[in-house]
Amino acid sequence: MEKSPINLNVDDEWRKIGAVQVDTGRLVILDPCYLQECAAIEDHINDLSVQDFYKTLEDAGLIDDSMTMRDVREVARVNQHKRKLHAEFAINDRGATAIVTHSGFGDGIYPIHARIVQTEKNGPRVAGIWIDFEIEE
Repeated sequence: MEKSPINLNVDDEWRKIGAVQVDTGRLVILDPCYLQECAAIEDHINDLSVQDFYKTLEDAGLIDDSMTMRDVREVARVNQHKRKLHAEFAINDRGATAIVTHSGFGDGIYPIHARIVQTEKNGPRVAGIWIDFEIEE
């Protein structure tokens, strides 16, 4: 049985509109008209990388070169709460922004649902989206 998103209003309709494939463990949300300007995105995506997380732990004095990889992984596991989960960043100097976020536990194909509302003047409209990273609580 397919899992449904939480309804914000009983009259709202949730509809599966597709899926997104993630191969970097991160997802970027932005207006496609800014794709040409997105060379700067790489720096922000890297802010959420595993290497950046390890650098944060190293800068905090929690890991160093004398440790085994097993010890480093254990420190990273214990300090996982210090890892950035998402960020908003400027694409250009005209106020355009984008969002980058981790995708749950990493790579995969994740379903996307749209909340459809009926407006009086314009009929049905997408009022929001929900990306299910399929993490059970």
